[in-house]
Amino acid sequence: MNLAFMIIAHHRFDFLDRLLGAIEWPHSERYIHVDAKVASLPSLQHRAVFASERIDVKWGGFSQVQATLSLMRTAVANPDHDYFLLLSGVDYPVRPVSELIEFLSGHREDCINMTEFGRLGKSIDRLLVPFDERGSERCTGFHASLLRYKNRLFELLYRVTKLRRRLPEGTALTDFRAGSQWFALTRKTVESILCYVDEHPEYVEFCKRAKIPDEFFFQSVIHFCGLSASCRPNLHYADWQKGPPPYPSEISDIHLEDLKEACVLEDGYGAMRPVFFARKFGEASANVLAELDMKNLSLSNICQ
Repeated sequence: MNLAFMIIAHHRFDFLDRLLGAIEWPHSERYIHVDAKVASLPSLQHRAVFASERIDVKWGGFSQVQATLSLMRTAVANPDHDYFLLLSGVDYPVRPVSELIEFLSGHREDCINMTEFGRLGKSIDRLLVPFDERGSERCTGFHASLLRYKNRLFELLYRVTKLRRRLPEGTALTDFRAGSQWFALTRKTVESILCYVDEHPEYVEFCKRAKIPDEFFFQSVIHFCGLSASCRPNLHYADWQKGPPPYPSEISDIHLEDLKEACVLEDGYGAMRPVFFARKFGEASANVLAELDMKNLSLSNICQ
């Protein structure tokens, strides 16, 4: 089993280096997209391949999708990869890579959260109301403030008039699927996604004006391609309830028992299941990281 770990990063490069070390495996490669806002590529102790195109990523916008596509195109050029996993630079493994490979080898399925719009907080407004990512909530400056007012005006007009954006040709609202950004996809699915993107520029243009497209772009393409029936939920743990905001909550000591179990309960995407990564790690995560390193090292030695 040959893995491509694709990582989206924009800060905390010391932690990124730690992540690279934790997922090191003889038959794998690590790919990194570094936000274009970062002046220069970080100097890392562990080997990694940088994405061929760097994107100025803005929260809630299509630039998130562009960064992922850049990683996909860079990684898929290596014909040896069987699976492509998307991680953030503040993720960390909660099980050793050997267990991840055993799991993927036994299932051979795409692991990506997928649901219909209207469930689990995925509002259909994300598709229907025009959105300019330069005015997203996390952008600063006078111009960003003006664009935020424009985004709110579009929301108001939609509520009052019920006017909606024209969908890409050949699609209906019921065709779209949503979920979370992170995934583990087979080579067949990644190649199908890239082929669909190249052959359907109208879908790409539509998504450029949608809100938070990274949470539906890939799910919808997988569904359009007839590959969604065999999908299972993703391999990530994230806390949206137990800890404090901003969500997902930063991993801290209150999550330690959950991460030792390395499972998630039924969450709307699927039944209780194992997870292999958690997010997001920060300053409050030191004790948990130490415990995870000891656990993963111990299990890795047993497997060897």
